[in-house]
Amino acid sequence: GSLGMVDIPLYSALRNQLLVMYKGMRFALTGHTLLMVLVSCWCTFCCSKGVFNFSFDTSMSIISVGSIFPLIFCVNASFNRRDQALSCMAGLKAAIFSLYLMFRTWEKEGTGRHAHEAAVIFQKILDDVEWYLRSPNPTHEHGNVVYDGFAALVNKMNEFAPTAGY
Repeated sequence: GSLGMVDIPLYSALRNQLLVMYKGMRFALTGHTLLMVLVSCWCTFCCSKGVFNFSFDTSMSIISVGSIFPLIFCVNASFNRRDQALSCMAGLKAAIFSLYLMFRTWEKEGTGRHAHEAAVIFQKILDDVEWYLRSPNPTHEHGNVVYDGFAALVNKMNEFAPTAGY
C-alpha cells in the first residue's frame, strides 16, 4: 500500500525519525536552557554599538575550557557506559550459552528435551531483557518480568539436576 506517492514503510520510518527528533528537542529545550538563551541574547544586544558600545578583546581559550573540555568528558563517559553495557551483555550471553551446553551435554536420557525447554526459557529471558532496556519509562513490573524469567530458569535447573549425568 501507499499513501499518495510515499511508501508506508518509508512514511513510518520518517515519522519515527521525526518523533525521535521531537523528543530530543523537548529534552534539550528546558526552561533553564531558554532562560540562558534569552539572557545571552539580551547581553549581546546591550553590548552592541547602538546601546552601550561595550567591547573587549578576549582569548578563545575561555571558549575551549568552558565548552570543549566538558564535551570531551561527556563523550568519554558515554563511551565508557556503552562499553560497560556491552561487557555486561557479553557476560549474559556467555552464561546463557554455558548453561545451554550444560543442559545439552549432561542429560543422561540423551533426548535433548531439557536443552530444548531451556532454550525456550533463555529466549524469553533475552526478549524480556530487551523489552526492559527499550522501555521508555521502566518500572518495577518491567524488572519483575526479567526476574520471573530467571526464576523459571532456576526451577528448570532444579528439575534437571536429578536427570543430569554429573
